[in-house]
Amino acid sequence: GVDDELRVDVDDRLGNFTISLWAKANHTGQPGYASVVAVNDVGGDFDSFQIMTSGSTPGVWQLYHNSRYDFGTVSASEWVHFVVVKDGDQLMQYMDGTLVNNITLPSGAIDEIDLYKFGVNRAGNTHWAGQIDEVQVWTEALNASDITLVNGEVALDCPSFTTVGQGLSRISTNLTIDLEQTDHAWILSGHGRSTGEINADWMLNIEAYDGNGSLLSVNSTNPTTMTPSWAQQAIRFRPHENATTLQISYEAEILNISREGTLHFDTTSLRIIRPHMGWIPGSIAETAVSTGGRSFNWGTEYGQSLIADILEDGVSGVKGYVYEPYLTAVSRPDLMTAYYASGYNLGEAYTASNGHLSWMGVVVGDPKMAPFSDQLHDVEVRNVSIPVRASANENFEIHVDVANLGASSASGWIEVRERIGNYLLTNQSITLPAGDEPGSIATLLIPVMTSTTGYVDFQVRYIADDGPILNRSQFVQSRILSERVVHNNFQTVNTQINGPPVITDIACSSNVVPRGATVACWVDATDDFGMATAQMTIIGPEGFVLISMNALSSGSERWTAFFDVPGNATLDFYDVQFDITDIDGVNVTSNLTDALEFIDSPSIWYGIHIQGADENDWNGDTNLPSSTPEGMIRGREAIIRACVEDVDHDPITEAPTFSFESGVLGVVVALPKDPSSSFHCYASTLLLPLDQPLIPILGRLIDSEGNTQSTRSIRVENEAPTVLLTFEREGISEGFAFGVGNESVRISVLDLDAVNGMANGQLTLQWPEQGEMKIPFTAMTDGTDTIVPIPMPGPGLTAGTLLLDVSVIDRDAGQAIQSISLPVETRPPSISEINICRGGEIFPLVNGSILNRGEANHMVVSLDIHRKVLQTTASIRQAGWSETLDFSLETPSNCEVLDAIVYTVNVPSDFTEGGASIVLIAVDQDGLASGWTESIEIIFPSPVIHDIHWPLGAEVGIPSTIGFNVTDLDDLSSVLCNIDIVQGNLSILSVEASPGQEGGILVEWKPGRPMENVSASIVCRDELGRVDESNITGLNVTGEVELLIDDSFEETEEQADGIGFMLPGVVLAVLILLLLITQVLRSARFTSMKDESESPWIVAESDALLMQLDTSSITDDESDVSTNDSDVVNED
Repeated sequence: GVDDELRVDVDDRLGNFTISLWAKANHTGQPGYASVVAVNDVGGDFDSFQIMTSGSTPGVWQLYHNSRYDFGTVSASEWVHFVVVKDGDQLMQYMDGTLVNNITLPSGAIDEIDLYKFGVNRAGNTHWAGQIDEVQVWTEALNASDITLVNGEVALDCPSFTTVGQGLSRISTNLTIDLEQTDHAWILSGHGRSTGEINADWMLNIEAYDGNGSLLSVNSTNPTTMTPSWAQQAIRFRPHENATTLQISYEAEILNISREGTLHFDTTSLRIIRPHMGWIPGSIAETAVSTGGRSFNWGTEYGQSLIADILEDGVSGVKGYVYEPYLTAVSRPDLMTAYYASGYNLGEAYTASNGHLSWMGVVVGDPKMAPFSDQLHDVEVRNVSIPVRASANENFEIHVDVANLGASSASGWIEVRERIGNYLLTNQSITLPAGDEPGSIATLLIPVMTSTTGYVDFQVRYIADDGPILNRSQFVQSRILSERVVHNNFQTVNTQINGPPVITDIACSSNVVPRGATVACWVDATDDFGMATAQMTIIGPEGFVLISMNALSSGSERWTAFFDVPGNATLDFYDVQFDITDIDGVNVTSNLTDALEFIDSPSIWYGIHIQGADENDWNGDTNLPSSTPEGMIRGREAIIRACVEDVDHDPITEAPTFSFESGVLGVVVALPKDPSSSFHCYASTLLLPLDQPLIPILGRLIDSEGNTQSTRSIRVENEAPTVLLTFEREGISEGFAFGVGNESVRISVLDLDAVNGMANGQLTLQWPEQGEMKIPFTAMTDGTDTIVPIPMPGPGLTAGTLLLDVSVIDRDAGQAIQSISLPVETRPPSISEINICRGGEIFPLVNGSILNRGEANHMVVSLDIHRKVLQTTASIRQAGWSETLDFSLETPSNCEVLDAIVYTVNVPSDFTEGGASIVLIAVDQDGLASGWTESIEIIFPSPVIHDIHWPLGAEVGIPSTIGFNVTDLDDLSSVLCNIDIVQGNLSILSVEASPGQEGGILVEWKPGRPMENVSASIVCRDELGRVDESNITGLNVTGEVELLIDDSFEETEEQADGIGFMLPGVVLAVLILLLLITQVLRSARFTSMKDESESPWIVAESDALLMQLDTSSITDDESDVSTNDSDVVNED
C-alpha cells in the first residue's frame, strides 16, 4: 500500500479479451484511484482501464478508463473475485461470479493493452493495500458459463450450487384461527441471516385455507437478499374471511453462485389486531385515547393504539388525537350522534359536538358524509331572470333556476310577488328528485302578468311543504322539517315593464290631391322603448281600403308614408288611419276622418326622343332640348318615342302622331305600361335615305286633338367607315410577324351610311428598330377585302413589336383609323431534317447513328429558314478534336433533296473507334445563330469475304483453283487470311495470304490422292483483330495414284520370286511413311511468300501438291463454282 507494485510488459494487444483476478483489501478506506490492476502508464487514458477503489469510506470497487463503472462495496479482509470481459463494443463486469454491469463502449475505448501493472494506478502515484492472487488473462471474450467455472475453480475449491431441479426452500408452521379471530387483520414479522458462501433471496409467506383444505388467499413480503447480519421482514395482512387455518412459512431461493453455507431464521411474531366491530358504511367513532392519531404507519412503536386500526377494521369516520387532548376536547357523544342522526354530515356533527377546535384532534373521513341526509332536501334558488322584456297586461315568463342539493326529493311551491305592495302574482307547486338523481337541477318557467308599468321588483321564493304542525311539547320544532337550509330559497329580480305607444298627431302634405300626384302623410307617436312599425291605411267611401303601406321613420318620433294617388281612384273624400306597434309588439290605432280629397289629373307631354341622337337613358318623364345633341345616321333605322303623364290617359282614343321633313316614318304603337306608373309612352321608327344631305330636319309631336305639343331640330351626321385589319402570312391569319417577305395585311372597309364607292387609305408600318414605311391603297366601301403586301424589313431585325396603322377617308370626309400591333419573333435558322446518304440510300441522322471508317457518306441538311441564311458550318468532333466537313459539289442521284445543303462526311484517319459528334451551325442575315449537335458512333469495320469460287470436283494430279475476294473499308492492307483444306479431321492444306490491291486471293493446288467430302475454311483478320469467316464443303477428288515402272528393268525368275517375297513388306513400309507424312502435314502451317512480281508460289511436299497463289481479282469465268455470302452455288 506504500510503494509495492508488479509490472508485466506484454505484446501490444487490440481486440477482445478477458481478465480475471482475486483481491482482498486490508481496509475499506483505500484512497481514490488505488488500483488492483492497471493497463499502461497514462492516467485517465481513453484506450486503457484500471480496477480501483472510489476513495470513500467504505469505498466502492470501480472500473475506470475515463469514465467510472461500479462493481460493488469494498469489504475488508474478504476475497473478492473480479472479471472484466470485452466483446466488441460491449464491456461486462463480474464480481464474485455475478454480472454487475454491461456497458456499451464508444468506438476505440479500452482497446489497447501493452502493459499490466498490479498494486498501483496507471499514473503510478496511488498504491493499493491488500493481496492479489489467481490472475488470469484470455485473448478472447469468455461467456457467463465460463466465468462461473473460473469463479468456482478458485473459491474454496468447492463446486458451485446449481438450481437445476431445485425449488424454493421452505420452513413452515400451521395455525388454527379461532372463531373470535376470524375476519381480523394480523401482523407477522420474522428475522433471517446467512453464514458461509451462500447467496439467497428470502421472504415471509402466509397461505389461508378453509376447513376443506382449499387455498383461499396468499400474502407475502417482497423477496430480499439474505445478508450475514440479522434482518427483519414484517407484513400486515388480512386473510380471507372464511379462512380457518394459516400456514406461515419462511421461503428462500438459493442462487447458482452459492457454494457452502447456512440460512438462519428466528424470532417469528404473529399478532392479531383488535378491536373488531360490525361496522356498516357511514358509521363513525370517537376515541378517548391520548395518542391514537399520532401515526397512520404500520409498525409504529411509541404510544397507545391507533385509530388506523379502527379505520382498517371498517369504520367510515373516526376522531383521534396526536397528544394529550384533555377530556374536554373529546366530542360529546350525545351531541355528535344526535346531529349525525338528524341528517348533519360528518364534519358538522364533529364540529357541533367538539368544544376545542384546532387543538389535538384529528378527524379522518369524508366531511360531507351524511348517511341520514336522505330525510332532508335543500332547494336552492340559484338565479331568476326575465329574458324577454315584459309588457303590461300581457303574460310573460320568469325563468327560475333551482337545484335540489339534498338527498331527499323536494316538494313545495314557487311564489312570485311584487315587492311594492307585496302583491301575490302566482303560486306554482313544484317537485324535484333527490340531488343525486337526474332532474335535480332544473329551470322553471313561471307565467306572470302585471298591470304595473315602469321598473318593477319581483320576489321569487321557494316554500317547502313541511307537513302538518306537531305538538310542540314532544318535538323541538313544531314540524318535522323536510328542508333545514332555507337561506338559499329566495331571489329578487328587477325589470322594466313596457306600456303601449301614444299617438299625438296625424297630418298630410295636402288635403286636395289630383290623381297621379304624390302625397305624404305622417303620424307623431312616443313609446317607452321605441316603435317598430307604423302602418298607414287610406280608407275610401263605404269603408273600402284604397292603399295600405308601411310608414318610414328617420329615427325620430315621426313616421311618414309617401304614396301616389291611383289614376282610377274615385273622386271623393278619404280617411287616413295609422296603426303603431312598438318593439315589444304592443300596438295602438288612430284615425283622421276626411283627411284627403282626390280630383282629376292634367296631361303633360314629353318628347320626341330620337334613338342614337339623344341620350339613351331617357325615361320619358323629362323635357328634351330643342335640338338633338347628336345626329341621326343615314340608312340606319332609329326608334322615336314620346310620353304623356296622365293617370287617366286613354291610349286608344288619345294616341299622338309624329311628323318629319324627311325620311320614312313607321307605325306609331303604344308601349306596355308599368302598372305602378302614371306615364303612357308611344314609339315609331324613322329611316333617313343614304343620299340625305348633312343638314338638320324638323320633327313635330301632335296630340290626338291636333295640337303640336313639341317641335325639335334633328341633326344628320356622317358615320365614319369601319375598317377591319387582319395580319396574314401566306394567306393565313397570324398573331405574330417574322419579316420573311410572305406577309400582308387584309383590309376591309365598310361605309353603311353612304352609296357604295371607293375610299382612299394609307397603311403605315414600322418594324422594330427600323424606319417607318407608308403604303397608299384604295378600297371599295362595301366590305370587299383588299390585300396590301408588307415589304420585308432590312437586315438587323430585332425582336419587338410591328406597328400597323390604317387610315381611310370616305366621300363625306369621314375618317376611320385602325391600328394593330404584333409581336415580332426573330427566330434563328432551325434544322428540320438531317439525313445520311450512303450507298444510294438515305438514313436519318439520330443519336447513336453509325459511321464506318473508310466509307463515303453524304450528310443532307434541310433548314427551316425564317430569314435569309448567310452561313452554315458543319464539323465532326471527338475528344476535343474537330474537323470541318466540306460542302459536296456533287449530290448522289438518290440523295437529292430540294433546297438542301449537302456535306461530305468521312471519318478522319486519326479518330478512334467509339463516340463522336456532328455539329452544325447556321447564321442568318440578322446575326442570329443556332447550333445542332448529334452524337454518333464511329465503327472500324471488319473485313468481308465474298465471291468465293470453289470447284465442283477435282482429280488426282490435276491442279484445282480456290479463289475469293476480301474487302475492308478502312484498311485492306492490314488484312491477313488463313485458308485451310481438310478431309474430316485430316489437314490437307493450310495457307496464309494477304489480298492484293483489288482484294483478290487465288490458291491453286494439285491433289495427290483420291478423297471424299473435302472442305475449306477461310478466316480473314485485320490489324484490330476483327474477323470474317466462311466455310465450303462437298468436294470429292477422283482418279488413281500413278506408279512409275522402268521398262528396261528385266528380272529373272529368281528375282521375281524375291520381289514377290519382299512386296508385302515394301507396301507396309510405304503405308507407314504416308501416315507419318500426313501427320506432319496436319500440324504444318505454310506462310505466303511474295516476290517483287506479285506472283508468289508455295510448294508443299504432301501428296505431291503444287500450289500457286494469285493475288489478282478473280472473275466469274475463272471457276466453275462461285459463292456469295459464303454460301456455295454450283453452276453448270
